[in-house]
Amino acid sequence: MKKLLLLIGILIATPVMAGGLATLINQYGDKVVVEVNSQTAQEYFGENFALYEEETLGSVASSPALFRTNLASKLTTTGTSMTLVSATTRDGTELSGSVCFTIDGNLATAEYVCGTASSTSITALERGLGSDGTTEYTALKFAHRYGAEVKITDFPILQRLTNIINGDSDFPNSLTVVGKVTATSTAPTADGDLANKKYVDDTAIAGAPDMTSTVKGLGEKATGAEAGANASDGSGDTSAPLVLTSDIASSTSASENLVVVTESDGKINQGFLDLTEDFTFSGDNTYSGTNDFTDETSFSATSTLADITNGHTVSALTASTTITGATTPQPVYIASSTNAEAGGVLLCDGNDQDTTEFIGFAITSASSGETVYIQKDGIVDGFSSLTIGADYYVQDAVGTIGTTIGTYEILVGTAISATEILIRKGSFQFIGSDAFSTNSPSAGTNCVTTSVIPVNAKIAIIDILYSEGLSADKIRGEFSLTVKGKTTGGLFGTSQNIADTIATSATITGSNLVITTPFLGGGEQATHSGTIYYYN
Repeated sequence: MKKLLLLIGILIATPVMAGGLATLINQYGDKVVVEVNSQTAQEYFGENFALYEEETLGSVASSPALFRTNLASKLTTTGTSMTLVSATTRDGTELSGSVCFTIDGNLATAEYVCGTASSTSITALERGLGSDGTTEYTALKFAHRYGAEVKITDFPILQRLTNIINGDSDFPNSLTVVGKVTATSTAPTADGDLANKKYVDDTAIAGAPDMTSTVKGLGEKATGAEAGANASDGSGDTSAPLVLTSDIASSTSASENLVVVTESDGKINQGFLDLTEDFTFSGDNTYSGTNDFTDETSFSATSTLADITNGHTVSALTASTTITGATTPQPVYIASSTNAEAGGVLLCDGNDQDTTEFIGFAITSASSGETVYIQKDGIVDGFSSLTIGADYYVQDAVGTIGTTIGTYEILVGTAISATEILIRKGSFQFIGSDAFSTNSPSAGTNCVTTSVIPVNAKIAIIDILYSEGLSADKIRGEFSLTVKGKTTGGLFGTSQNIADTIATSATITGSNLVITTPFLGGGEQATHSGTIYYYN
């Protein structure tokens, strides 16, 4: 009867409770939080729940450690999220991040859970946590009613930190240390051990070897002067080998020791060469282009040259015979278009009209088909026992010179020392003659002579005598023709017995010189004779 009166009293008292929430409790100790004066509260009162205390959940805690609230909905044994009635701490902030809770901490169904809080929503719940704060046990997962008490707890967090500190668990994220780490006498041994700064400083290069061509190790940066002096290993400030670095390298020369680097085209800048020094080229060399040698230059090996200017011109041509100009310079000419070796370089011959076009001296040696270098003017060195001041001519011995004129006059120069010749080419050189004596074929016909002009002839001087048997008329004289220009000429006189003009003429046509003397009459054959002298 008293219990009934108590419940009636509670029901009567409920409407006058302060606004907010109230905790109800039944005879078994079950608690539930309800809204004051709500229909839910009336229903719980009807199920033998009595008023336990009246509370306002927004102000019960001063920090998350003191935070307490209730479930806003029931939580099953397999639930992975829950909703709280409130998520505001005493300092006004909302729950956020990883948080651990105790649900129904004063009951036999007490359960430790951890989850991710976003205000009143707690997700990714870890349920039924055991004594290690990490392992979930099914037997420790319970169903919790709406209004079940929820408090923040530090047990799982402290247990997890203990596990990390004791080395039973790993830090879940990267660790940043603010401040210092105190050095200890124990050096790290395992791959995952931490090392403090002092240990690293003391051991970073301790015991490291000096580098060699087969061992990686320590080196010392070389200065430009050390690099230029080819300084030996250990000659710097340490025992380590000296290493070249980019600050002493350049593609442009300067007044300091530098490591030479090619330019972007892969070539070395000419500024790195002291062009005032003497150079010796002892191997095979190729010079393509116009090259200026302003001082004495010696080539002791096969050198390939295009056009070289040194007060004279040297040209690269192709030999058509064996030439030994490197031993003693040899006089040469270019084979004409009618020669089987047309365009090639051949040796001059003092008794061969076809070889009289002297162009210069071969100053290198070559076999047929190889490149040979021809000096066309200036002073040629490399002779021996020359007579100073004497003129030199091509001799009848192929490729030689001497002070006497060969069968044909081919001047090559004047000796200025016992070993040097100044090239001079004759402006009017005799290259041969052709004697002739011709009768007219029969009485009353002209007298005609044809002479083949030498290949290199430029001028023909004709010395001629004309006579006719009956009239005893004679005419003698000489005249000249040129291969180009004055190609026709002759002699004229008066007959002693016939009132007529005596004439003899010559014409150059192609490679032939034709002399014609007309018949004047009298019934006998005419005759002319003489010599044609050819010059180039």
